[in-house]
Amino acid sequence: MQRPTVLKLSLQPHENEIHHQESFRMKWFYNNQGVSFVSYNNEQMKWLNEAMEEIESSLTGRQLLQRIDAALRSKQLKLSIHLSTQDTGVKAHKDHYADSYLGTGSDFYCNLRQNNQMRENERIRENACIVFHELLHALHNLEGRRLKNNELDQGFHPLLLEEAKTVGLGKYSAENLSENAFRYEKGYPRRTFYQHYNDITINDDGTVRKGPSNHISKLPPLYFKK
Repeated sequence: MQRPTVLKLSLQPHENEIHHQESFRMKWFYNNQGVSFVSYNNEQMKWLNEAMEEIESSLTGRQLLQRIDAALRSKQLKLSIHLSTQDTGVKAHKDHYADSYLGTGSDFYCNLRQNNQMRENERIRENACIVFHELLHALHNLEGRRLKNNELDQGFHPLLLEEAKTVGLGKYSAENLSENAFRYEKGYPRRTFYQHYNDITINDDGTVRKGPSNHISKLPPLYFKK
């Protein structure tokens, strides 16, 4: 008895699908329904890809992505990524939920700048640290664990402690999940301070400084010492 002919079908991917596969190489983005891209930029996507590959190559980075993924799925929240933007930072969808343990989604504005004097590996390293830092802010928002420094004077930025925890400065230097923990694992130099745009700095020695660099007022290290 003659067997029926077996047709070998080769389905060619649609042009849009090819672009999708090339642009979103990271499985974490591609498979995560809680992540969406609001705006697109080819150059920014390339640099974000490079940064994410660097993050995913570390245990600390994988732990960060796993916790974000778990929070997005369990709470059915969203992480919206903006690649066509002039800003870099994270904004909570519902600000009052970000520090109340209820949790909220976030907008991640990703503007990774190119420094022509940097080597490629230096650029990738710097961008990986930036993306890790901002995604950690997004995780704090998702889990409702963002820190507000209500005990600090009103002259300070309300999220100054959040920045200290995210970087891993002062009493937060032993955090298992911080930018400095990621830097340590990858062999990058430790970040020893965070500077806000209005000349407020928090330092690895546990002090808070306010004012221009040529005239610094050193404040008591009450909030960053163990």
